[in-house]
Amino acid sequence: MSKPKIFISHISEESGFANNLKEWIDDTLLGGIDLFVSSDDGLSIPLGSEWLERIRKSLEDSTIMLVLISHQSKNRKWIYFESGAGYIKGIPVIPICIGGISKNELPIPLNALQAIVLPNFDNEKKLIDLIAKSAGLKTPKSISQLEFPKTKIDEIIPPLTPIPAINISFLEMANLQKALINLINFFVKNGLARNESFTLTEIEEMTSVKKERKRKYLLNILEKMLEQKLVEKSKENQKTYWRITAKGEEEFKKIKEDIGSS
Repeated sequence: MSKPKIFISHISEESGFANNLKEWIDDTLLGGIDLFVSSDDGLSIPLGSEWLERIRKSLEDSTIMLVLISHQSKNRKWIYFESGAGYIKGIPVIPICIGGISKNELPIPLNALQAIVLPNFDNEKKLIDLIAKSAGLKTPKSISQLEFPKTKIDEIIPPLTPIPAINISFLEMANLQKALINLINFFVKNGLARNESFTLTEIEEMTSVKKERKRKYLLNILEKMLEQKLVEKSKENQKTYWRITAKGEEEFKKIKEDIGSS
């Protein structure tokens, strides 16, 4: 008798979490379920096989679908293609909210489904219980907590500084990491010596972040730094200015020493 199969739908940037989720479910349910993740280094899709056909077949064989939804993936058409296929097939389709997105932020039609927000230990237990029941398995009496994959930002920023509380989603880490490092370097080189304030346009011009996305990423980071009182914001002549605080100066110098001069 074949095992029940779970299809985990995700975008490529979120493959780290998708594979962590797969391993966690597999370990928790003692291998009682087959899990399909399209990006797990060829384990679910053998090299040389036709990718789209294999996905179609895996969708056809699945008894439940988990859809990883983040601020980034909610705008990707592929997520809706796969989740729509699962819905039409009549299997449970469960949106998994990750990276800080809330249930209320889910777009139509995903907001009509019963979503689960992770990480949250109570929700993790709820998810395992739901999967176990749908697969005809016993729910484990105890489960280990799901861990997010470590990102490069964890290696760059010292764990004792308040910077990790900025809570930048790992889902956008490839670009945010670059923006954050450049922004710190910018403040250290320009903000500390002259104690000046800068507009977002000035900061954009002096940080090397992908042009069409840089304003979004830099503003995101600056607002998070503002929450941590690492920078302060002021308005003058209808312009917004950003300036490093004493706390930010101390913390940025520590990080600057760790990442080295650029």
